Amino acid sequence: MLDTLLKLDGDILLWIQDNWRTSGGNIFWNVVTNGVFWVFAFLAVWLILRNRKQGRQVVLYAGTSLVLALAGKEILKHLILRPRPYDAFYDLIPIVHAGGSSFPSGHTTAAFAVALMLCRFLPRRLGIPALGMAAMVSFSRLYLGVHYPSDVAAGILLADHYVLPLWLLVGGFLV
Repeated sequence: MLDTLLKLDGDILLWIQDNWRTSGGNIFWNVVTNGVFWVFAFLAVWLILRNRKQGRQVVLYAGTSLVLALAGKEILKHLILRPRPYDAFYDLIPIVHAGGSSFPSGHTTAAFAVALMLCRFLPRRLGIPALGMAAMVSFSRLYLGVHYPSDVAAGILLADHYVLPLWLLVGGFLV
């Protein structure tokens, strides 16, 4: 079962490398993987300045879900110690190199932890684009060759695992 998943993961990454990579795409997806967090930070400042009380609450909830999800991610990374895809598939040429173990994707976990909480507490015109940015971060990790698809899927599930209880707990308390 795990061998089948590893082969499927590798086949998907090699297909992305062989069919989607371009020099412009390499730059774009590298900016996405690192730049979306600045967009979220800007949004946090804007929320606080625009509506101080509600803005602070949304930023607090998103920050709390981020911290909890990243703590869970660190525990899993140290328990599982999965090698990076470019160390397992020698045909895969990474655009960037990443340190540490591969499972789960920390960028994906962080992006979805924040985006899911923003989606809960903000109007759709802001929440849905936040989810779109999180999805772009997730794909960027595959495109850059630093995560397996299953790492990204685990990052989304891990973020949801920490966001959902917090979402239900504070859902009725936003003023």
